[in-house]
Amino acid sequence: MGALWYLIWTQTRNRVVRQAKRLKQPKYAVAFVLGLAYFWFLFFSPTQTDGRAPISDDLLMIVLPVIFVVTIALTWLLGSDRSALAFTRPEVAMLFPAPISRRTLVLYRILHSQFAALFSTIIWMLILRKSTSDLPAFARAISVWLVFTTLSMHRLGVALSRAGVLERRSRNLLKFTPALGVLLAVVATIAHSVRRDWTLLTEADGLRALGTQVLSTLELPPAGIALLPVRLIFEPLVASGLGEWALAMVPALLILVLHVWWVLATETAFEEAAAEVSEKQANDLAEVRARMHGVAKAKQKDVGRTIPLAPIGWPGMAILWKNAVWVMRTNQIRSLLLAPAIVVFGAIVFGDGGSISTIIGAVAAALGSLLLFFGPGTMRNDLRADLQRLPLLRTLPIPGNELVAAEVLTGTLALTVPQFILLGVAVWMLRGNSIAQFTDPMRVATIVTLLPLLFSLNAINFALHNGLAVMFPGWVRLGEKTAGGFEMMGQGILTSVGTLLALVLLLILPSIIGLSVGGALYALTQSLTLAIVAGGLATSIGLGTEAWLLILAVGRSLDKLEPLQVA
Repeated sequence: MGALWYLIWTQTRNRVVRQAKRLKQPKYAVAFVLGLAYFWFLFFSPTQTDGRAPISDDLLMIVLPVIFVVTIALTWLLGSDRSALAFTRPEVAMLFPAPISRRTLVLYRILHSQFAALFSTIIWMLILRKSTSDLPAFARAISVWLVFTTLSMHRLGVALSRAGVLERRSRNLLKFTPALGVLLAVVATIAHSVRRDWTLLTEADGLRALGTQVLSTLELPPAGIALLPVRLIFEPLVASGLGEWALAMVPALLILVLHVWWVLATETAFEEAAAEVSEKQANDLAEVRARMHGVAKAKQKDVGRTIPLAPIGWPGMAILWKNAVWVMRTNQIRSLLLAPAIVVFGAIVFGDGGSISTIIGAVAAALGSLLLFFGPGTMRNDLRADLQRLPLLRTLPIPGNELVAAEVLTGTLALTVPQFILLGVAVWMLRGNSIAQFTDPMRVATIVTLLPLLFSLNAINFALHNGLAVMFPGWVRLGEKTAGGFEMMGQGILTSVGTLLALVLLLILPSIIGLSVGGALYALTQSLTLAIVAGGLATSIGLGTEAWLLILAVGRSLDKLEPLQVA
């Protein structure tokens, strides 16, 4: 274990040293300062500390145990626990053939998981520092650590148990069945309690009343009995004093000790399963990092999926086709349409004008707004991915403005559809809200004008992001390779703030034009519906014009850009 302790310490030290050396470059140093400033304002600024409403312990006992149970259910039923067995590729290559017992490897995995548990504890301590409990900070930190460690031990125990079942095939499958039976029984009792109080839950007036009713439902039998072990784990977190906390820690620590005993007592040949999971996790991590930077890899089963492309036509269509095939083969369409599909399903099932309808509308509006402002920062299959291939782009018979237009058009089309669905559902579902007292014709007019408005707004947003990449290639993340840390957070903040400020400035003139046209038409016809349509279309035309002018400017800059500037 001494050598393994040395390995863990050296890995951590080298990671910190490597990130510190990057700060010698000005762009990383500036971004690092911005990242630290953002972190401080998020958690330690006086306005955040004094002005935020305290977090109710009752709310914690509603949300956290439910998340815990859902995580455990997914772990048992879907096999997501296998990631708990993951080692890195070097660890698999060097430690598995070494003269190390399986128990020592498990202990090494437990120690490694403590870094994630400690990091999660720090984050949650910052989140929960303003709460209704008078529990000292050290006691609350221990309680949070205990929750994350118990969850980690449970996932590792399930992973080892599943590896043993897979190793022995069907002979010991019956050993695995009782645990699944207990889990299904717990889920069934919760479902029964929710079904019993369904009328009370749907008639709750507002989020606070809904949360109170959910807490009452989960406290009463049979759900209260089924969730008792989970509640015992979380009881120290909501204790009102040190005495109550000490008493609550006894059963919580006992549950943790039982989990550790379960993990260490499982003598399973997990090496083959762990190596397989480690390889898959490394590939998945590389794919996620690549997708975040616009160059996600297509899976083998999807490489044959394509779209017909005519041999003649607008040259920029080839770029649009390339990006569209990338979106299709990397399943980005599925990711973009998942949230709208869930919202539409909720609107169909619960769209009866009650409080749940208001909640669905608010969620849809929030998701649509997030996609509107932050979608271009994650949908990066444009010049932010292609600039590193600038010598190849130079060989294409496509002018710079047409190339930029094609790159911008891909992201614009991909984001406009889910945004239109989300914001359209929000406008319709908020019809019973006092803030949105529109008639049905006004709502229909608003939904109709959303499509051209969102298209032009996305076009100008993507044009700004591509313009930054072309004009300041050294300060914008290009391609797949990147690193983590506060400097990456700061670099993202720098890009987001710059594009947001530019977007606000570009919105001023089209908004004035749209308000003027809509106001003039309302003065003539006294029809607010026609005024909304005319004002929205006028704003869309103004934004579209600005987007095209910006694309022309970025195209001229692209024609002058040299490959060495990008390198």
